[in-house]
Amino acid sequence: FNLGHASQRGSTYGDRSGIMGDSIYLDEGEETLRCYNAAKNWQLGWFEENSINLDLVSNDWEGRLVGPANFQASNDANKNVLLKIAESYYVQFNYAAGVNSGSQEFINRVTVVKQIDDGDYSWIQAALREKEAYTIDIFDYGSITVEVVEINTNNFNDAYADVRVYNGNRAKCIETCCSEVNCGDNSSISTDKNSYTPGDEIKVSFTNNSPKAYDWIWIIDGADVDQFGQITKDWYNGALWLFTCGSDNCEGTPNSGELSFESSNLEAGVYVAYYLWIDSHNVEVASSPFTVVGDGNTISPTEAPVPQFDLAMETSKVSYSDNENIDISFTNPFPTRYDWVVIYSAEETVQKYAIISKNWQLSEFICQAEYCEDDGYEGVVTFPSANLDAGIYRAYLLFGDAYSVLTRSEEFTVGTVSSLPSYLPSSLPSSLPSSLPSSLPSS
Repeated sequence: FNLGHASQRGSTYGDRSGIMGDSIYLDEGEETLRCYNAAKNWQLGWFEENSINLDLVSNDWEGRLVGPANFQASNDANKNVLLKIAESYYVQFNYAAGVNSGSQEFINRVTVVKQIDDGDYSWIQAALREKEAYTIDIFDYGSITVEVVEINTNNFNDAYADVRVYNGNRAKCIETCCSEVNCGDNSSISTDKNSYTPGDEIKVSFTNNSPKAYDWIWIIDGADVDQFGQITKDWYNGALWLFTCGSDNCEGTPNSGELSFESSNLEAGVYVAYYLWIDSHNVEVASSPFTVVGDGNTISPTEAPVPQFDLAMETSKVSYSDNENIDISFTNPFPTRYDWVVIYSAEETVQKYAIISKNWQLSEFICQAEYCEDDGYEGVVTFPSANLDAGIYRAYLLFGDAYSVLTRSEEFTVGTVSSLPSYLPSSLPSSLPSSLPSSLPSS
């Protein structure tokens, strides 16, 4: 089929929502039931009549997505399965039921996937719940926001996600929902109190109408949730957790219940109870923060901040001699392990959909090695100026070993530039135009 891997961050098989991610080494059972992600489904053309190419979204779009799993069963006359945006972004509702009930990640979320060409790796960009949004930044064009208005999974035939796509606005989170709180997507989790003393019993109530075996509850402090809805803290010995069935070996999949946790081993601090999917760190829903109070002191609950890097690139100087290092620093909120830094002549232009030519001068992967073990949110890449002719240049941060521009630096020079480049005027005007005043005001 000429399908590339389904990737996430540092892992080229890391998108386990579909069959092109990590293998499962089983021949049968629910875990084997996975569909393809949005980019692969678009490439295969299986839902062509129910797919929409929004291009650069000249007009706002609002409509209903059904999952590949319930596409045939859905009774909605206006159902869609796939959206394509700006030539390389793909959107679908990852409804984890039926033939997709074995999806291991981004369950019942609207996913945004980036893939440049057929056969390339795809890279998950965001996994959105109800009232969440993701903004696609297209270099030299602007921003396009994908917003999830509503998700309904109460009934297989009628499961859907209502989505809005619009131009020119930045909205990483809609209303108050930003992965740390309940978002109304048919799941909930709460604690019986908002403050406890060590030794108190913490009662956690939950509901989920699409439960999976080995779903679990984890009470944790100091955790952030990233744009994929995953907890960024590693599991540790002594962690306070239970499977939703209340035992170490869950044969059942309860869609509601109440679990009790012993707080005596918790230090004073602020905590959150997370409902996590299938023995993983993928968050379905999170409680409001609560406190454990020690020594008679009280601690006010505070929301954990959502980390956000700005997409940026700059050089250490604006002018270099012909024999020194050019240090180029970058930050990238959504990196892949194959992002790369490239130096082009300043004459090079960025084409539609933020694509640039292959006429680069120097290049390095962000880790400055032939094979990057991990992705990089920020870093510095160094080039020797001796490998460049005298001239004017820009540095670009390119996506995923492709020619898709994420951002670029300001112009910088190398060596002695004897004349202005051809795309600038050869000389300044000798006099002011007659239509301008001959002198400035005296005060």
